[in-house]
Amino acid sequence: MPLGFPGTVLCSAGTTISVGRSILGLAGRALGAFAASEKNRGKPLKWREPCFYSGIMNQDQDNITTMFETTDKTFTQYQSVWSVMPAFVDAVSRVEEGITAIRQKQADQEATGDAAAKQNARDAVEEQTLSIGSQVSALASKTNDPMLGAKVNFDKSALDKAAISDLLIEAKSVQGAANDNAAVLASDYMISAAMLTTFGAAITTLGNMKDSPRTATVNKRVQTLSLPGAIAYVRGILRNEIDKMIIAFKASQPDFYTAYFAARVIIDRTGTHKGKASPTPPTPPAPPVVPKS
Repeated sequence: MPLGFPGTVLCSAGTTISVGRSILGLAGRALGAFAASEKNRGKPLKWREPCFYSGIMNQDQDNITTMFETTDKTFTQYQSVWSVMPAFVDAVSRVEEGITAIRQKQADQEATGDAAAKQNARDAVEEQTLSIGSQVSALASKTNDPMLGAKVNFDKSALDKAAISDLLIEAKSVQGAANDNAAVLASDYMISAAMLTTFGAAITTLGNMKDSPRTATVNKRVQTLSLPGAIAYVRGILRNEIDKMIIAFKASQPDFYTAYFAARVIIDRTGTHKGKASPTPPTPPAPPVVPKS
């Protein structure tokens, strides 16, 4: 993603830091270095950990949520153990509700409209409007039909600058003119019936997508603003309640106690960190030649 694309990282309490998306991976380390620097040593820095980008779910958030799910599997495995403690039962129920909410927010983000898909749909309509419209224009000139020519009176520059609603009006005008002259366009101008069908489908697709990216942006923003809060909610239950209640089972149910804290470890599943290749050891120098005496 481009360096200058704006985003935000929510790190210290009450602080929003604008960054480019491509440097989000450096944000946490940069802030850590800031806190540890000589200039800022000893100054309090409150963390909302880890740093969350206020965009679609990032890898750190997914890693944490995976930890939640692994922990919940441990709860399922040892349900007969903790189900005797009402407070524990209530806490687990809230954790599971939180996990479901997090994954739903993620699904909602991923299901929203795509501006890139909209651009592709627009490009398809523009290209076909020009291609078919130019042949209709040639036919209008040949037949000296000013009414037909008026329906295709535009150029590429005008289409490029047109709003989508205006582009659709022009495209539908070309579509209507082409359909009215489909036979001669097919026989003399290499515009087949299949091409007109494809053109019509492209117009319909763009019309259906006209407002989807704007709606998607709003929906993603709403979902994302609540995503860090949902993760913090589940993490708070684990840290402030279950991490403490589990101590009651340490002596009597050591397997449950051990399995729980093993599940609570967050595993980095980025899949992008390639181990450095072991350096090739230098070739040892040849042994010195000892002259024969």
